[in-house]
Amino acid sequence: MENMMQKLMVVGLMLGLAATARADIIIGDFSSDNDGWGLIGNAENPESRSMERVQKVDTTWALRLNYYPSSLDPLTYPGWAGIGTTWDPAGQVGVTQLTIPIDSASPWLVRVAASFQGKGEVWSGGIYWANGTYTFTKENFPEVTAEQFNQINGLRLFMDQGSIGGGGGGNPMWFQVYNVTLNGVVPEPASLGLLALGGLLLARRRSPRFTSL
Repeated sequence: MENMMQKLMVVGLMLGLAATARADIIIGDFSSDNDGWGLIGNAENPESRSMERVQKVDTTWALRLNYYPSSLDPLTYPGWAGIGTTWDPAGQVGVTQLTIPIDSASPWLVRVAASFQGKGEVWSGGIYWANGTYTFTKENFPEVTAEQFNQINGLRLFMDQGSIGGGGGGNPMWFQVYNVTLNGVVPEPASLGLLALGGLLLARRRSPRFTSL
């Protein structure tokens, strides 16, 4: 009995270690390609041109959006264009924050919207002249619960038609994003190994071959 209790305590410790392992869940680091991100069209001015490309900035990779407004008048509302992605949230638990490093050429209004399982898309508001690393938590999405925030499964970033500045004359509006991550609790390889060992211990204890007569 004492031996069985010791094994159960070891397994419990292993499960606890696995459950508390934290890691960044990469939504896109763009080190080789666009990681599933793509253009979100421009419904208001379909004749405008948008393009996205992966490029290296110093030692870091970025996904850049270029948007050429249809009008050469910099004061004309150019509609909107953006980039977005969706991912499978299976296996991710305890998500507490979304981190997005962004920079842009001018004070365009960059808007952020996220999709949540069972809730749909929710906007977090806009950022004028988006330059910096932005951290979004559940508080930025007051309409969602902590459980729904944990099941975040999509993201859109786009430049809004209300942007201001001089982007006409053929010069593109642009912004770029870098290593986009979620911070959460995920099983790490070492933790998965611990879980496997714990399962073996339990299986061994239950096996008839090791049952005392």
